[in-house]
Amino acid sequence: MKIPIGIAAVWLLAVGVPSAGAALVYTESVDDELSGSGMMPTVLEFSMGVNSVSGVMGRSGAMDVDIFSFLVAPNQRVTSIRLSSFFPTSSVGSGSFLAIDDAATINTGDGSGHAANQVVNAASGELLSTRVLLGSKYSGGAATLQAPMGPGWYTTWFQEGATTVRYTLEFTVVPEPSSAALVALGLAAGGRRRRP
Repeated sequence: MKIPIGIAAVWLLAVGVPSAGAALVYTESVDDELSGSGMMPTVLEFSMGVNSVSGVMGRSGAMDVDIFSFLVAPNQRVTSIRLSSFFPTSSVGSGSFLAIDDAATINTGDGSGHAANQVVNAASGELLSTRVLLGSKYSGGAATLQAPMGPGWYTTWFQEGATTVRYTLEFTVVPEPSSAALVALGLAAGGRRRRP
């Protein structure tokens, strides 16, 4: 059965173009401890779909900071960052914070240059005023990090100063609309080949 080009293109844009591999699922307890250095973050390889990063950070005696970087590939973008789970071991503390810089490293000594810097409510786990990070910023941060986040390096720094927190962050990566349209048209055109 032949599918008309227009219908194939609309369908592929609606459901998304399938990725070559599965989205990343990184769990500290299984994969490795995330870096605590802004100058040497753990490098994660994101792909299309919802990329999940789970870990434990905060204070349990010594401070445990989680810092990782990821590259948004050409023709891809991050449309949302969601804190999908957040479990502090106690209600003591002023709240966690999550900072993101649009670079391959992050300066943990100066928050004024971060593209986004969100405070997390220690009791509820909510990001400042919303569960979606993009499009808002902490008052001490630099320019707002707007959605979607285009190609390039980004570094995330997650920290709690008073208690230990178990968390999961989800980063949704999708193709740029122009890329998805080209793939859809290419697949649809492949179905129009003439028979010999």
